Amino acid sequence: MRWRIGGVSDWPKASSVHCKGVRSTVVNEISPYERLEAILRKERRALRTGDLGSLPKLANEKDSLISLVASGASDMARLVRLKTMADANKVLIVAALDGVRAARVRMDSIRRAAAGFDSYDSVGACRHVSLPSAGIERRA
Repeated sequence: MRWRIGGVSDWPKASSVHCKGVRSTVVNEISPYERLEAILRKERRALRTGDLGSLPKLANEKDSLISLVASGASDMARLVRLKTMADANKVLIVAALDGVRAARVRMDSIRRAAAGFDSYDSVGACRHVSLPSAGIERRA
């Protein structure tokens, strides 16, 4: 019996069982494969929603789970599924990196434009034209 909340679970879930006045707790173990799948789903969700700040923590968890899965018995069907999920996330990671690079280039060009621009004078010499600082303008 496995319990999942919202389709994603990282830790074994505990459920209470009542039997003739005795209460005991049953811990349902989740395999490393399932935990890794959950991490890959979280990573995908983070990439799709732009929550890039959560990716380092997920990467650390993913690395430790990959070691666990690699050291255990191999279930080829599960490994193929994990590889497919990881490959799909790789495409999203590359797209996110491209987006961050594009934003950085755009921000740099805006900063350069705010500082002024290069122009040529009547004899063809290049000179830098500074823009006035954006201060408060007072009118009388």
